[in-house]
Amino acid sequence: MLIEILKRTPSWVFVLFFALLAWGYFQSKDRIVSRSQVSILPVAMIDIKRVASAVGEGSISISFVHRLLPE
Repeated sequence: MLIEILKRTPSWVFVLFFALLAWGYFQSKDRIVSRSQVSILPVAMIDIKRVASAVGEGSISISFVHRLLPE
């Protein structure tokens, strides 16, 4: 039964699986990153939180936020 499932699985699924497997392997290794690379995600998350809070409070509209996003 498992062989039949593998035979009918599209080939792009295997490519995706092995790509994610390789990516996980490389992410598990130690590497040196700059301070700016490390600080990008926390700054982005703080900005997202501020916009979400402003929309939730009603101080800015969702349509205004939509105009800020790139197309």
